[in-house]
Amino acid sequence: MSAVKSSKKKVVGRSKTSSAKQRDLKSSVESGTRFLCRLAEALHVYGTSADRLEEALELCAKRLGLRGQFFAAPTSIQIAIETRNGAIARLIRVDRSELNLDKLDRVDGVMYDLIRGRIGPETGSQKIKEIQESKNRYAEVALVFGFAVSSALVAKLFGGGPLEVMVTTSTALVVGSVSSVVAQYERFRPLANVLAAAIASFLAFALVPSDEEAAYLVTVSSLILLMPGLKVTIAMRELAMQHLTAGTTRMVQALGHLLALALGVAMGKQIASTVALDLVMPSLPAFPEGSTMVAICLTPLSFLVGYQVKVRDLGVVTVGCFLAYFSARWGSLHMGSELGAFVGAAAVGVGANIFARTFGRSSSLMLIPGVTLLVPGSVGFRSVLALLDHDALSGIEAGFAMVLVGTALGSGLIVANILVPPNPTHS
Repeated sequence: MSAVKSSKKKVVGRSKTSSAKQRDLKSSVESGTRFLCRLAEALHVYGTSADRLEEALELCAKRLGLRGQFFAAPTSIQIAIETRNGAIARLIRVDRSELNLDKLDRVDGVMYDLIRGRIGPETGSQKIKEIQESKNRYAEVALVFGFAVSSALVAKLFGGGPLEVMVTTSTALVVGSVSSVVAQYERFRPLANVLAAAIASFLAFALVPSDEEAAYLVTVSSLILLMPGLKVTIAMRELAMQHLTAGTTRMVQALGHLLALALGVAMGKQIASTVALDLVMPSLPAFPEGSTMVAICLTPLSFLVGYQVKVRDLGVVTVGCFLAYFSARWGSLHMGSELGAFVGAAAVGVGANIFARTFGRSSSLMLIPGVTLLVPGSVGFRSVLALLDHDALSGIEAGFAMVLVGTALGSGLIVANILVPPNPTHS
């Protein structure tokens, strides 16, 4: 009798132990899935490409002891985690994006800590949530002024004189202010690009009516941070990495973005032609020798604000900009503009990967500002404008140049990853 009771106690004990293990396993899978969903959304919003995002999720899932499948697209993420009773499926809709390198670097740090075993999934989810809910490093006013400074520097790099730079600065201040206000109202966001381009074009052609080329320079410079050149580069890279859905979708997004800007420019130019302001613009002395180099040196400061980078990381941003600009310039002089873009992307990609592997930081801190100087957004914009002016030949040539430069940049980044493999724990 006592033997029977003892046997029953053992069976009950094993049953309780088994149930506890199953509960622990279920809790572990659920907490791991929550972390992966939170990480995927954060990386997506802060500008990680589809291939790097999927790679990051696979690394984290492996560290958590989970088997899963991941699929990232420009507007959604699909996650499927295998369990003993089937699979856990999650679909995350992502309808916004922002290039916030500070938050991206912090999210990368959380991912790095989890892969190294320093924190668990629950702690990681909480830290990422805190990062997402934290305020941006710079206020909207600083972003507007940073927008204006970036536009002015680009106008100088495009060959503009003091008058063009002055008009670009004032135009960009207006465009940046309006864009900041429109972004706060969700139902007006689809019209933000059209409205910004219309305002920039109107002010440019109204303030510089006698020189159409200068007016176009002011317009393009004022809208430079709204150009989808980085989207084109990421799309070409995703296509080269066989992420066809993500690459195709992102390329179509970039084309729609360009068409919206071109429509706004056409509207603004037409309105300006009906308004006679009769302004007398001042005659300004030409820029001194070496002013272009000064503009290049000041460009990282504008990226510091525009991309929400910490002040202590200014040196990293500066190195990325210099690597991209001077290597691309050398390549253009010796091999042509397309191969120059390839050399610039490869150089800044190698530098960014070395930085990430050495210091355990996000490679995007150096990579994104550098690549921004090389992206073909303005070329694509000129293509659409030429087509709107019924200049089909120039439009097709500029459009082909945009695709070629985008392909060169994407290929350069791939070669950089082959020469110096990126830190696998950082996106």
